[in-house]
Amino acid sequence: MNQRDENENENRRSVPRRRESTMRVWADPGGVLPVIDCKVLDRSEGGARLAVVKGSALPDKFILKIDATRVVGEAQVVWRDEASVGVKLLKD
Repeated sequence: MNQRDENENENRRSVPRRRESTMRVWADPGGVLPVIDCKVLDRSEGGARLAVVKGSALPDKFILKIDATRVVGEAQVVWRDEASVGVKLLKD
C-alpha cells in the first residue's frame, strides 16, 4: 500500500485512527494452533492495523487478546499487505 492509498483509506474512515507505539497483542486462531504475537500500529473504534512477525500468517478470523486473561474480541482480516494487516472487530 502506498502513501496515496493510505491517505485515501484514512479519508473514508468514519472514526479516526489513533496511533499506538508499544501495544502488543496476541492473535489466537483457536483450537490447538499457537497464538501469534502482533503489535498494534494504530486503531480505531471498530478495528486496528496490526504488524505481524515476518513469516507468520494470520487466519481470516481470530480472537484478539491483550494477554491470557484479557480479550479484545473477535477480529476479521479485511486487508493484508507485506508488513501489516487491517482487522475489523466483530460485534457480539
